[in-house]
Amino acid sequence: MKRSLNYNILLFAIKAVSLLPFWFWYFISDCIYLIGCKIIGYRKKVVTENLKNAFPEKSDAEIAKIRNQFFRNLCDWLVENIKGQTIRERNLLRRVKVVEGLEIVENMIGSGKSVISMNAHFFNFDWLGIMKKRYPENSQMIPIYKPGKRREYTDIANRLRDRWGGTTVPMSDILPIVVKNHQQGVLAVYYFFADQGPPAKTPFWTMFLNQETAFYLGGEKIATKFDFGVVYLDVFKPRRGHYEVSIKLISDDAKNTKEFDITRAYANLLDEHIRKHPENWLWSHRRWKRKRPENIELS
Repeated sequence: MKRSLNYNILLFAIKAVSLLPFWFWYFISDCIYLIGCKIIGYRKKVVTENLKNAFPEKSDAEIAKIRNQFFRNLCDWLVENIKGQTIRERNLLRRVKVVEGLEIVENMIGSGKSVISMNAHFFNFDWLGIMKKRYPENSQMIPIYKPGKRREYTDIANRLRDRWGGTTVPMSDILPIVVKNHQQGVLAVYYFFADQGPPAKTPFWTMFLNQETAFYLGGEKIATKFDFGVVYLDVFKPRRGHYEVSIKLISDDAKNTKEFDITRAYANLLDEHIRKHPENWLWSHRRWKRKRPENIELS
């Protein structure tokens, strides 16, 4: 694919500065946090509103503590993705560890089933590309993304996600690729970041974090149509720059599940994890800006 001059210049600059050590980048993260979050108050109102709606039982002091921890993680995510452009494979494998459930994916691929991985925007979700090195060699890894407004930044983010052998695909193009792979017997792990806000007309609405919430059904529909396995990817941040991944089974018999069962199970697992570790989810997006249409029932 031909790249623009702006992209090449930006990528060169990012790769050059990314060679600086981690301690430097975490110092930069602290500065960004101080200026952007404490002084300027970047998206403070949005984050505070989201947290209060999700956790009405928490005090203002508790909400403020979660908000501050979230912004620190957000700033770390930003600099980690710059550093990630040149980080060595063995270093990233040491920082992103699978602590549970890898055998679930291995067994599914071994039995000839592709896998739908229902992921979420837990930090650092862009480092999950290294999971390609954990999965069986005879499988592809295909993260699915929603294109941003600035193509250069989207392409650079995708470069990081693809560094370890994955192939990012825009959401609008995924179905033909799934069909082609299935027909040719190509096994793959498809990464759906299913916590993004879909159009209000989606038929599945449920209570999630104390609010009526819509969910995309793309992962469920593909899994049931092609009888793929379905897992949920949990990410925990035990300390700065280190992440622990837990893989949990949602379904190994998708074709025989009832409508919405897979998406409902995902929403429940996501809700449970966010309540335990709220500081590590992406609260700065307007997840609840759409309201449920009257003609759609609440599941």
